[in-house]
Amino acid sequence: MIGRRLVREWDPSTDTTRIWHETLDHDRKVRIVRPDISFTDGKKVHYMFDGNGKLTNTW
Repeated sequence: MIGRRLVREWDPSTDTTRIWHETLDHDRKVRIVRPDISFTDGKKVHYMFDGNGKLTNTW
């Protein structure tokens, strides 16, 4: 993995936002996604994907 980035999505019609973290591999593909804890009841939940985008693990 080469790095992590914070992503913020804003819906102007409802003025709501979603925030999550993405971890990128060496091909710059998103391999791990972790939604912000405000959306997961205060728990850090990770979703891992293979190089083809298939969900392979959660923790």
